[in-house]
Amino acid sequence: MFNSDNSPLPVNESWISNLFVDKDNNIWFAFYDNNTAEQGLACFNENGITNTANNNVLPTRFHLAQNYPNPFNPSTEISFSIAQKGNVKLIIYNSLGQEVGTLVNKQMEIGNHSVEFNAENLPSGVYLYQILTSSSYSEVKKMILLK
Repeated sequence: MFNSDNSPLPVNESWISNLFVDKDNNIWFAFYDNNTAEQGLACFNENGITNTANNNVLPTRFHLAQNYPNPFNPSTEISFSIAQKGNVKLIIYNSLGQEVGTLVNKQMEIGNHSVEFNAENLPSGVYLYQILTSSSYSEVKKMILLK
């Protein structure tokens, strides 16, 4: 299988399930990406993957994505998936481990979320961001601010 740009479609053992064909001979499949916890419904035909519909799909595990763009100036988006309702904190640290901001500190519902981090008042450098949940999930990622 190939994407619309003719690049190979990434497939692993946990990626594709529930294949079916519609009246126009489009192949539809449910997918789950074990690396990103992304899941949804996609359509494949001779043009590659032409349509995805992953609205209202709930994540089955916690996940903190790499910020985008990275490096960034002055703002970037941080996305994360919450698999269980509970308190969520998203904290930013400088390279010395000092807290420079808290982007999220509240009760959140199951779902995919994103927040913008604006660092216009911070110097260039490497920063860390950490997600902590009341479900004992914690993950840290690195990002670079270049001014």
